[in-house]
Amino acid sequence: MKSQNYLDLVQKLVVDEPRPEGNQEELFRELKANPEYLSYQSKEKSFRSYLKRKLPRQSPSSELIKNIKEIITQTEMQSL
Repeated sequence: MKSQNYLDLVQKLVVDEPRPEGNQEELFRELKANPEYLSYQSKEKSFRSYLKRKLPRQSPSSELIKNIKEIITQTEMQSL
């Protein structure tokens, strides 16, 4: 049960997405009710940071960029 509550909270803690004000207040109430969540969040944030540092981000190939540009150009021409 505890792990399911944690998974629910993690879904709410997605940093990349803005939260509506109501959800933010609910999140803060849950964090105050169970301080273990802060520990879980801290570990998860550290792990994400570690992965960003250790795993190189691959850049797209020049061929892929060229293909995307061609598709955009074709789409623009079709819409005219």
